[in-house]
Amino acid sequence: MLIALIKKFGAEASAIYPSTVPIAMMSATDIWSTYIRYIGAVGVAVGGLITLFRIAPVIRKTIVETFREVIHLFKPGKKRVERTDRDIPLPYLLLGSTAIILGLWAMPGFHLNIVTILLLIVLGFFFVAVTSITVGLVGRSSNSTSGMTITTLLITCLIFAGLGWSDQIHLIAAIVMAAVVNTAIALAGTTSQDLKTGFLLGATPRSQQIAEVIGLILPAAAIGFTIYLLSDAYGFGSTKLPAPQATLMAMIAKGIIQGELPALLVIIGAIFGVLVYLMRVPVLPFVVGLYLPISLNTTIMIGGLVHFVVKRWTSIEKNIERGIIISSGLVAGDACMGVFIALLTVLKVIPATKAGLLGNGFSFAFFVLLSIWLGWASRQGSVKK
Repeated sequence: MLIALIKKFGAEASAIYPSTVPIAMMSATDIWSTYIRYIGAVGVAVGGLITLFRIAPVIRKTIVETFREVIHLFKPGKKRVERTDRDIPLPYLLLGSTAIILGLWAMPGFHLNIVTILLLIVLGFFFVAVTSITVGLVGRSSNSTSGMTITTLLITCLIFAGLGWSDQIHLIAAIVMAAVVNTAIALAGTTSQDLKTGFLLGATPRSQQIAEVIGLILPAAAIGFTIYLLSDAYGFGSTKLPAPQATLMAMIAKGIIQGELPALLVIIGAIFGVLVYLMRVPVLPFVVGLYLPISLNTTIMIGGLVHFVVKRWTSIEKNIERGIIISSGLVAGDACMGVFIALLTVLKVIPATKAGLLGNGFSFAFFVLLSIWLGWASRQGSVKK
């Protein structure tokens, strides 16, 4: 709708910032990339702030519980601790955290100074605590990783802009900070979920925590290699590898630090975020839909329609979960094949620009059949309402 409105009412206008060509000469994709994506990016930021506002009671409880734990450490006397309450001792955690922070500070390509390190400590600690409490009390699905990451990036960039830091080095530092905090938030969420499950099963938290640390080493190396492989094969930000989340972070950081955010689109995006919240529609899914390209939104919409149809046809929750598990397997398999094809591209076995063998018509027909099969497989053994 926004693309059509901009095309209709801007047809007679000359080039409008940030575009350098008139709207009449722009395609639908150009309009989305130049205007709609900025509206969605600001909406995501507003959605993140609204999410934090809604979990303010949880944040307050987090701060209180954290100070209680710290005060308890300095109380005299040694209390007997149950096996199911034994964690890794706090001195070891402080030592490990200090080593990580010093390592980040010493890394020459990250360009982190004392101000960014202090920001990293404060924001990282705060959002990790919020994530742990939120996941522990409610569940993993309630954790707003994107919202907290965007909020971290916004706070950092606003401070940098206020200090007059607008060069490339500080732009990189802001992105690094957001990436580190994002990783910490994600790991805090999954670790809290694992510890909660372990508690229900009677596990020892310390053993779980040690296993979590060891289990990070191999995946981190594999994922790092995979990212470089994909970058060499296609290049991040290209049409074959758009990387929308990374592009969103870069757009926000560059827009605030270097003053490149178009004011009108910022205002529209903020208004959209607030209006969607007042309409009681989930803000982040809506504005992320604005930000993502139509090609991705279309497939997401079709998946949602299949889920809607299955829920109408069956009253058994297990069947719906079966569909989610099957979909997760398809996503994982597609990702593995994408990495394999990227490896063949890097090895010069196939070119990066090679067209498909059977054409778009076959792909579309196969996608329709796959969607129908997914709904049918989810319904197996169900009972109609």
